[in-house]
Amino acid sequence: MFNKTMNSTKDQIELGTKKELDVLAKKVGIKGYSRTPKSELQEKLLQVLKSVNEPVQEEKAEPVVFFEKVSQMTDVQEVEQACTELVKTLKLDGLQPKSRSNKLASYSKLFKTLQPTPDTAHLFFAFKAEGKSEFIQRHLFFKFTGLADISWKEANEDIKERRQERQVKTASQDELADALDAPNKVFNLDLYLKTTLQLLNSNDPYELAVGLIAASGRRPSEIVMLSEFEVSDWIPTYIKNPEYGVKVIGLAKKREKEVITYTPLLVPASDFVTRVEYFRSLPEIKGYQVKFQKLLDLGWDKESGWKKIEEQAGYELRKVTEFYFGFLPKIDEGHNRKNILLRACTTKILTLRDYPNVTSKAKITYGGVLAGHIIPEFKGEKVSYHGETSASTLHYDDYEPDSTEIPFLTIEHEMTAKIEETEDMARITELETIIAQLNAQIAEKDIVIAEKDQKITELEERINRPRLPQMEVTEMDYERLSNTRKTGSAEEKLNRAWQAVIAYNDNTPEYKINPTNKVLRELTGVNGQAVTKWLEAHSDEAISHRDKHGMDEYYNNRYRNKTDMNVEMILETLEKDYLKQL
Repeated sequence: MFNKTMNSTKDQIELGTKKELDVLAKKVGIKGYSRTPKSELQEKLLQVLKSVNEPVQEEKAEPVVFFEKVSQMTDVQEVEQACTELVKTLKLDGLQPKSRSNKLASYSKLFKTLQPTPDTAHLFFAFKAEGKSEFIQRHLFFKFTGLADISWKEANEDIKERRQERQVKTASQDELADALDAPNKVFNLDLYLKTTLQLLNSNDPYELAVGLIAASGRRPSEIVMLSEFEVSDWIPTYIKNPEYGVKVIGLAKKREKEVITYTPLLVPASDFVTRVEYFRSLPEIKGYQVKFQKLLDLGWDKESGWKKIEEQAGYELRKVTEFYFGFLPKIDEGHNRKNILLRACTTKILTLRDYPNVTSKAKITYGGVLAGHIIPEFKGEKVSYHGETSASTLHYDDYEPDSTEIPFLTIEHEMTAKIEETEDMARITELETIIAQLNAQIAEKDIVIAEKDQKITELEERINRPRLPQMEVTEMDYERLSNTRKTGSAEEKLNRAWQAVIAYNDNTPEYKINPTNKVLRELTGVNGQAVTKWLEAHSDEAISHRDKHGMDEYYNNRYRNKTDMNVEMILETLEKDYLKQL
């Protein structure tokens, strides 16, 4: 995307003006560019340019490296030694047959392609798979790694027995009991849904991706590239509103298998699929797809390839989730696994919406299907389920919206073009200046007319592009209001702080606090001049409150030397018990 938007070179970045660098930083997705010093911005742009020009991954995947090395060997002892070292490296000894097979899957897939030649016939042995009547030639890799010795009939019986043992195992029961006893984590439903719709309408790739995750409960890897989403004429009956059900092809946790399933959505399937198609057409996402394909060409499996892509894409997604969904409770003590929060909350919302009047067991089962812990299989129109409720399913169920009235959402396609942000207005002025400069260049250089016209068109489209409706400061919770500098936020912070002080003083028989300029500054973080203007505008109310509680300008100083209560302690109480509750 970097090279497509502007054929930038190191010299252009190092010699560009701050305004030119801001335009480029905006295009490549650098946040906070307008407040970043020129030298620091140049360094960030050079890092982006370097990452684009560097190859995705020069080294081949480890299974490919091993295969290319061993397939060239002609000595049996060399092959055995290499396989023995691989078994040790992957820690295969002691593993159950299924686990051993899974760990070697990406290796065995490559070795199955080998066929004996007159020079390598001694490296192959006759092998007959269970249930097959004919022998085939297999490379000694399968014998030396233990794959040839696996009896899948016995292994499957063993798996079945161990599953039954786990069901009655005390530790497993304790884990489920702990999950059942976990306290509920309540979140603001209205804010969650509004934020999801806002992000679904965004043209920023990472904001849109998080909106798609929140609307579907799917994993980030599935949204970005690993799954395909289709509007289907047939939707299974467990999805109560077919308009809100989407067909999903390919799941992240199913390795190379192309699993087909169906999942409900917060928004209509047609709108969701349209936004997914737009999302995957964006240059940034196409860039990830190209990198992913290069990794597959180098021999990486899908799961490992995504982990490499996730090193960059996942970081951006977590930043967006942290900013927009910071009001959500943590998923477990001491951790905040960003996008798993969205999956848990969406799963609970969809469960309550689609199954409002059924038993808890039925709801948990449905939640297990949505979370992927229980897998539906389809034979015609008949649906069967595989898997069982896990502790993870129950932990997801701990999330509770503050309302059980769950609407069927729709995406608003026509959005207001009204712009209220000062920074947006400044950016428009800058873009208009750039258009004028480009027009001047067209007059001087006829050979670049076509290119400049294209750039002008792109800039004009950006100026006229509808902006997302901004959340009003009065709707923000305490945390978001504290972190914003949006127009009107200082006034709202001071209004809430004043309400908190009034409530505290009215409810406290002693150790009251005089709402001075300094007190309001410490409660809100608003600068002193703004506080002074606010107090002047509310002078009658301030005088009335101080007279009511018998306060003078030295009132707060009386608590400075008290050990049982002082101004600092009162401020802590104000913030925790009053201000955060508004």
